[in-house]
Amino acid sequence: MITIEIIKDENVCDPDLIKRAETLESLLTNAGNAVLECDAFVYPAFVSLMLTDDSGIHQVNKDMRNVDRPTDVLSFPLINFNCLDKTQFKPKKSQYDIETGAVALGDIVISVNKALSQSQEFGHSFERELVYLFVHSMSHLLGYDHMVDKDKKIMRALEERAMEKINLVR
Repeated sequence: MITIEIIKDENVCDPDLIKRAETLESLLTNAGNAVLECDAFVYPAFVSLMLTDDSGIHQVNKDMRNVDRPTDVLSFPLINFNCLDKTQFKPKKSQYDIETGAVALGDIVISVNKALSQSQEFGHSFERELVYLFVHSMSHLLGYDHMVDKDKKIMRALEERAMEKINLVR
């Protein structure tokens, strides 16, 4: 089971878009639980999700990764999973969130402006795009990556299974 702390960037240019994204909390929770289930992650999990705009994610990208441009989503894992087989994972006491008692997986930052523009570009809803970006980022927090084709196929398969579980297919 996942707990998501949603943080609103107060400097966002379009507060209505943030409100629209916030209404998706239960869908995001379902999506997070689907990723955990598809990955066989059996511990309660906690993530923080910051909803911001292009300028906000640009600043985070610059500050944290030294990349001077906006992007759609950023993932900041707190755990370095040595393998994708989560049956071997046993959390340390320091990996639990004090407030929730769940394993703290990391932080996610999503540009709601990018989610909106990409949804229009790809011809699907804003809701589907925002949830997909969350699922994608959750996959990174669980140790998946897409830098080489073999890993990309494995990560995409996990994302597709999770999206199918919540009935948000392409």
